[in-house]
Amino acid sequence: YAQDHDRCGPTAQPGPVVDLRAVHGGDPEPHTRGADGARVLGTQAQIWTEFAPTAADLDRLAYPRLCALA
Repeated sequence: YAQDHDRCGPTAQPGPVVDLRAVHGGDPEPHTRGADGARVLGTQAQIWTEFAPTAADLDRLAYPRLCALA
């Protein structure tokens, strides 16, 4: 996971926070029209669990993005 040079320092969140409207309004393959579209195998909605210490935190992070991906 992302970390600064000080091993005792705080970890860095991998990427900016994206609001729910942007997630639901996004096109999962905006640049893959035409011949390049044949190379798209799928999408994913990864979760960095080091930022979800409890099951409730994981649910809060996972379900909005999984619903948007579906």
